[in-house]
Amino acid sequence: MAIKPWEFVADMNSDGVFTMSDIVEILIQLFFLPGDSLLFLILNYLPKVTESLEFSYDDYHGMFAGIVSFIVWVFLIPIIVKVIKLFKP
Repeated sequence: MAIKPWEFVADMNSDGVFTMSDIVEILIQLFFLPGDSLLFLILNYLPKVTESLEFSYDDYHGMFAGIVSFIVWVFLIPIIVKVIKLFKP
């Protein structure tokens, strides 16, 4: 089973201090979350697809995950904005 590539902690770059660079790392993790999640599912449950597309653990945060994440966020952000507007007085 593939190891999940994401782990959210305050000190993302493990330098011992929470700084702006940690916030950047958290935002990068959040951006890649949809694509990395799909890649995780493919690696664990679709071995033939993994083999034919030559996916590996090194593909987390890669081109495939980036494209999938971008497409998901393009569709998800307008929905989030509409939901937030529903709750505004």
